[in-house]
Amino acid sequence: MRGRVGLLASAAANVLSVVGAPIAGAMNMGSDPSMPSMALNAKPPLAGGVSDGLVTMAVVPMGHLNDPANTFFQTFTSTQTAPSWTASTPSGIATNGGIAVGGPAHGAVGVFPFYALKLSAVNGLQGGVPTGYGEAISALAPVPSAIAHNPQSGALAYVTAKGTILEQTSISAPLQTVTTRNDLRSMSGASACNIQAVTAVAFSATGRLGIGVRCAKAGTTAVLLATSPSSFQMISASNLGVNTVVRLDSSGSGFLALLRTGGMHAVIRAVSVGGIDGATVVASRPFPIMNYTLRSTAVAAGGSEGSSAIVTLAGTKHVQVIILRPASANVLVASLLPLSTQAVVSTAPSNDVASGLTAFEVKNGTAELATYGANGQWSLTATKKVVIPYGSSV
Repeated sequence: MRGRVGLLASAAANVLSVVGAPIAGAMNMGSDPSMPSMALNAKPPLAGGVSDGLVTMAVVPMGHLNDPANTFFQTFTSTQTAPSWTASTPSGIATNGGIAVGGPAHGAVGVFPFYALKLSAVNGLQGGVPTGYGEAISALAPVPSAIAHNPQSGALAYVTAKGTILEQTSISAPLQTVTTRNDLRSMSGASACNIQAVTAVAFSATGRLGIGVRCAKAGTTAVLLATSPSSFQMISASNLGVNTVVRLDSSGSGFLALLRTGGMHAVIRAVSVGGIDGATVVASRPFPIMNYTLRSTAVAAGGSEGSSAIVTLAGTKHVQVIILRPASANVLVASLLPLSTQAVVSTAPSNDVASGLTAFEVKNGTAELATYGANGQWSLTATKKVVIPYGSSV
């Protein structure tokens, strides 16, 4: 079973400050590619969320967070018509392994397997709320962008734990294999990356399929774009360094990739992959993360203007939020959050991300929500308590 949860977040204060300038993909944006970092192989955080402009869903771990068997991930939904956050966690299965959301308005939500489970449960979504009884599919890879929804056709795509991309025309349709990690490794141009793992899947607003991977070599964005139903092209960009896609989301007619680059000084950046030719690369200035733990990732939809990435970084005493957007300066939310903050998301469009920020601070079965105001202050807006089914996942 799974614990239905509430929300929490207390916060500190301050203002937004610009910390960088835009930088193009063809410029030197990376650290030493000959010095790969352990950060590349680190598991991406499953906490965070996604907004498609109409619906925003947050994924938040709750319970005894120092004990995986008693940590139950929860989802919360906010819509334009019902902006108050409500619990929307899929029922009927333990959520200890984590949760992935693809297309919150009309897509799907999936639960990662935990312990002895070998399959994942997926449900359709309508307005950010799970529908039907769901179904079991091959175990999903434990990454934020394990599920994608095609806004043109309604199809769903999944990344499995074995690195296979599966697709189905609807939540109840048969699953078809699109490609595998081995297929991608053997395609023309893939040697520039030396693919180690498949880490993300997404559809653009026009229905084009994109795949994120982890590279062992420098020279690409670690993003592949579909050229046919079963063929992909590796997108090249000079001087990126050895890198991996942490998450991949739709952004206008293209994609927004949150890219982690290794080396002696690990960095994270938001990279736009799109344009008329489908391969124009523009990146935000890299933000160093060597002294932080990557706590959560989220995306704010921006329509034709592109999307923004929201990264939550945990230090030794506080949590820091940074907004990354290609072709714009990085923005640091100068007001720090308590270390118990587990996720930060935004319900606002990409051009005004800060005005819609909500932080989730978690203490066992209680969550507090704080919103970020125009005065640069975090304000507590809601507190919810839920029953966590401790011990039920064994």
